[in-house]
Amino acid sequence: MLNAPIRLIVTVVNLIFLAIIPLVCRFLAVNAGRAQPYLATISGHYLQAPERYVFAGGVAMFVLVHICISGLLSASIPQATDATRQYCQALEMVLLGAFLLIACAPAHIILGLHASLGALLVGISLLWMSTILQHVNIEQPIWYWLGNTTLIVAVVAAIGMITSFPIDVVSQLVASRGDLDRTFFLLAMDQRWFIFACFEWGYYYCIIVFMLIMACCTML
Repeated sequence: MLNAPIRLIVTVVNLIFLAIIPLVCRFLAVNAGRAQPYLATISGHYLQAPERYVFAGGVAMFVLVHICISGLLSASIPQATDATRQYCQALEMVLLGAFLLIACAPAHIILGLHASLGALLVGISLLWMSTILQHVNIEQPIWYWLGNTTLIVAVVAAIGMITSFPIDVVSQLVASRGDLDRTFFLLAMDQRWFIFACFEWGYYYCIIVFMLIMACCTML
């Protein structure tokens, strides 16, 4: 078992790695003309190779390190009962599982699966974050307020994704089934995703920032 300082370093490096993965995929996809620069969804940047393998492999590495080396953050929630920790660990495992499935099954492979997993990921992550924050002591004001601010921003981003989701694009995706080039265009190049994509990227980094905050809160 890693001691607290080493565990914190591994966790921080692993989360920075997770933050960089979609940026690498975006760089590869945009430079190859496979995604619009301003701005496709995160999933719109890893539809084709080599981005698909970079994202899936990177997320798999993150999940493996998070579970096997740095350990689940939920295991060391301050001021929490064993039952609460077990509940949060279950949520964290579902969150990681949904994220890994999303990374390994790009949006064009099974239409609808990606969106369903994304909705599950958002719902579980919000529940996980809010449950953890109920057990962060107000006597730790820096982590308490940073954590709650991040949660509020994440909620705003989630609402933004719901309200800006381009339903008309989805109907066209269903109609384009079998036409892979058209599907790729609708997912990665269609500008109607722009507002949704802004909220999605924001939400992705909110989760990473929250995990960094909780790692510092529980390991320092």
